[in-house]
Amino acid sequence: MGDHDSTKQQIINELMLTPQRLAELEAAKTEHTWADERLKDPDNKFKLLFDQVFDCCVMIDEKGGIVYANEAAFRVLGYAKEQLLKLSAKDLYPSEEAEKMQAAAIMVLRDGVDYVGETEFITMNGEVIAVEAGAVSLKLADRHYIIYSFRDITERKRIDDEEADHISDLMSLSRTAMDLVELSTEEDIYQFIGQRLMELAGKSVIIVSSFDEASSTFCLRAIQGVGEHMDSFLKILGRQPIGITTPLSKEAKVGLTSGRLEKVPGGLYELAAGGLPRSVCNEIETLLSLGDLYAMGFAWKGQLFGSASVLTRRGAELRNPGIIETFVSQASVALQRWQAEVALRKAHDELEMRVEQRTGDLADAIAKLQLEVTERKRSVEELRVKDSAIASSTNAIAISNFEGNVTYVNPSFLRLWGYESDEEVVGRPAIEFWQAGDQVDAAIGTISEKEGWQGEVIALRKDGSAFVAELSASMVADGDGKPMCIMGSLLDITERKRLEDMLRESEEMSRGMLEGATVGMYIVQDGKFLYVNPRFEEISGYTMAELSGADSLEHVHPDDREMVRKKATELLKGRSSTPYELRYICKDGRPLWCLERVASILYKGKPAAVGSFMDITERKR
Repeated sequence: MGDHDSTKQQIINELMLTPQRLAELEAAKTEHTWADERLKDPDNKFKLLFDQVFDCCVMIDEKGGIVYANEAAFRVLGYAKEQLLKLSAKDLYPSEEAEKMQAAAIMVLRDGVDYVGETEFITMNGEVIAVEAGAVSLKLADRHYIIYSFRDITERKRIDDEEADHISDLMSLSRTAMDLVELSTEEDIYQFIGQRLMELAGKSVIIVSSFDEASSTFCLRAIQGVGEHMDSFLKILGRQPIGITTPLSKEAKVGLTSGRLEKVPGGLYELAAGGLPRSVCNEIETLLSLGDLYAMGFAWKGQLFGSASVLTRRGAELRNPGIIETFVSQASVALQRWQAEVALRKAHDELEMRVEQRTGDLADAIAKLQLEVTERKRSVEELRVKDSAIASSTNAIAISNFEGNVTYVNPSFLRLWGYESDEEVVGRPAIEFWQAGDQVDAAIGTISEKEGWQGEVIALRKDGSAFVAELSASMVADGDGKPMCIMGSLLDITERKRLEDMLRESEEMSRGMLEGATVGMYIVQDGKFLYVNPRFEEISGYTMAELSGADSLEHVHPDDREMVRKKATELLKGRSSTPYELRYICKDGRPLWCLERVASILYKGKPAAVGSFMDITERKR
């Protein structure tokens, strides 16, 4: 019942509004009829204007209703007269244009400001067209109207957009050509090519590969356009795509060196040349909605360096094929140069490794390399800095080859060994500069196995005198880990060894004095016993092993501990310590009266106390 009553009340409300709506429709009809009659008047200049101009003309009343239009407007918008005159101006605008054009209409009617600009209209079939429009206000018999004149510029806009895109692509091509020239061997040229191809081809998947002539295989170097599907793509592929290799047939090689971007039949499976299972290729094509496949080789003077593949989306046409061909041709030259520079740098490294055995050939190769590779100045400068650092090192540095001959020494080496020129040293067996040749041979053997050795050796100067040197030797390898030579860094430690011997003799002397003392003696550090002499063991009944690391105060009579603690504090503050009496607790538990004197020392770099005491138990009795 509730729904029935609601529906009934709604019908009643609508019937009550019917007279009002009829009145509004009648007023609109009158408005249109009046305007139509005015324009049908043979003397009316506006009708003559509307009918004779080639542009579309539409007349709008103050409420936005369309009251008249010429034949050109009906033709462009696709409406019949009775259809168009039932619409308002806002029905012709896309939603994003409506607010702007409504504001323009207000300015025309209220302020009398003419409007000129570009906007968009919706035709009868729903197509959005671009128009160039002008609007002026018109007053007829105290009524205000807006006269819109417009022309369809959709095709012109399309041509302008295509021309703008073409100019943009040409500018991008020019910029890319400059970037390719400036690209260094340290940058990834394959990723660079992939990114630029993506800009030119639009919504596509780009694959860039290098070509190995020896194995006649491609190696995938860069892939662009997978985007948000990357996780699913990797799951299907089962590995990272970079590094995947695929074979190349002789027939396919001929097509890739043609200098043209050609359509590849068979899709991704054909591109992979059987290197990927067909099921995997089908899944990837479905995931990425792939359509047609195009490929072109990076070729220069008949030599193939790699390939670029463009995989369009399903249903889409290839964008900018001519521009892409031009770019790939540019990239071919750049890739040839880039690969040549990489090869030259590798060749230079290998030549440096064999510098000793191929000195003559290497000199010619370096001279040729310097002429051909001007862009390697920065790398050469870095090597020069390292050479300078070695030459200016205060440590003596020597380099030898794996035959055991010296190939380089720095000035510090010459000074330390007493030579005036490296010509006196370079080329000689390294064993001649040591007192014990077998020790050097053993060290070289260790370096070959463990890549490093450190120890003390006896060196022989030019005048035949010997000195103790600390030698740190290691194997020098190139970027690929291949051994090049052996480098040693040496430091004269003769004085340090002399001081160490003196210190050792001093320690032995001090230990002898402590061991032979007739009074008990001990060393305490951080409150713990570090040492007690035999007399201390004899008096206390404890052995050195029992007291080592034990708390020294635990062996003092409880009544004397506070006094001993204060004495220790005074000693640490640098105050002199006078002899004092205290009671030690012997191992058998009996108290032992002692006269003790303590002094502060540094033991192994930390503060410590050395104490001596005499048994005065009998005297106290």
